[in-house]
Amino acid sequence: MIDGVGLAGLADVGPWGLVTLFVLLVLFGRLIPRWTHDQRMGDKDERIRHLESMVDKRDEQFEKLLTNGELVIKLLEDLRSEAARRR
Repeated sequence: MIDGVGLAGLADVGPWGLVTLFVLLVLFGRLIPRWTHDQRMGDKDERIRHLESMVDKRDEQFEKLLTNGELVIKLLEDLRSEAARRR
């Protein structure tokens, strides 16, 4: 059954009715051409690759930040211990 039209009703509409049904299905997005589907899937895959590269770059920058943060903490601890030793 397609939108309230049974299979018995499809036999009575004739060829122009089937063409009209096909056009309406395409217009309302129920039926899309294969090339459009492939194009949208390609766009989706490209977007996923782009987002994955952004996440990889973010992780790389985060690792650098952690390394620099550890260095700053070590320097501050060394300064504190040096100041405590001079007192």
